[in-house]
Amino acid sequence: VTRMWSRDPQEGYRFVILGNRNRFALHDSLVGSSPFLIGPGILMEGDDNELVIMNSELHGLYNGPRVAGYDPDWPVARLRNGPYDGSGGVMRLVGNRFNVTVLGSDLWFSDAEYRGATLFMWGDHNRLLLGEGTVTERSAAYEDAGGIFVVGNNVTVHWRGALSADQKSTVSWPCWDYDPTHPDGWVCLDAVCGGHLIVGSDNTVMMEDSKFQNVLGTTPSFYGGTPDGAVCVNGNDNVVSVRNTRFEDCVSFPGHGGAVSVQGDRNAVSFDGCTFENNQALGFFGGDIAMYNGANSALHVNGSAFRASMAMHGGSIGVQGTAQEVAITGVTLDENLALALQGTGGAVYV
Repeated sequence: VTRMWSRDPQEGYRFVILGNRNRFALHDSLVGSSPFLIGPGILMEGDDNELVIMNSELHGLYNGPRVAGYDPDWPVARLRNGPYDGSGGVMRLVGNRFNVTVLGSDLWFSDAEYRGATLFMWGDHNRLLLGEGTVTERSAAYEDAGGIFVVGNNVTVHWRGALSADQKSTVSWPCWDYDPTHPDGWVCLDAVCGGHLIVGSDNTVMMEDSKFQNVLGTTPSFYGGTPDGAVCVNGNDNVVSVRNTRFEDCVSFPGHGGAVSVQGDRNAVSFDGCTFENNQALGFFGGDIAMYNGANSALHVNGSAFRASMAMHGGSIGVQGTAQEVAITGVTLDENLALALQGTGGAVYV
């Protein structure tokens, strides 16, 4: 077991892997950092890289605003030149065709000044597996996504036998981010989320045999913004598949989908054998599940249980848009509530 600490109060200790076709593995290790240090635990930049973390603990990592006068040739500066470089507390991965596997590891007590307190990933055709025994917990982002923040197309994000708990964003608004392929450099992602946010098209998001607990997205009223809850998928032509997964005590305030929200066109969303309990959307609709701002999408819910959740409309499920398909079979709906004065759909709002 190795413990690694930084002696540089400006940079913070981190693994830095630059270039293409690299493979970095961290096994049976303990990586910690002082709360006074700046920088992600693992920084990788390039294409066709592989990252494997097994049976390890990464904690106390913080990525915040850089100090004035830092080296403009530093990779983070090139990718996030300006006040928005503080994204990705534990891991910051920028490039295409990444293959990332995390198994049996605890990623906890991490912070990001902007977004992705656990992980920030930017690029296309990337793959992320948070597998058996992996825990992401007690993390917070000031602006967006207290857990993972993934931007790209043809991306796969897979939770399998994992736990996400006590994660939050505290001030969320539609965020601008740097895109090195965009002519203007900066693009508006128009999506906010308390827990885990996946933005892009033709992506696959899978959750199976996992648990999401006490994940919070909130915004003080004077900031505006409507953060959604635990897992948020934004874009077109995405597939979201959830099996045997539990969501409890997850909140969006004031937003949609305390547990899961999906925005965009032609998305296919399914839940099978899932449990939702005491989730809340304290602003709009879908205390547990929300599908909105799109058209020609499909939501299929089978053999799942919804209990004691609430929203302004649709205490459990809320769907808004054009030509949306909704099929709900073999479910249990118990003690769910529409909170608005003239709220509709204590259980389901379409």
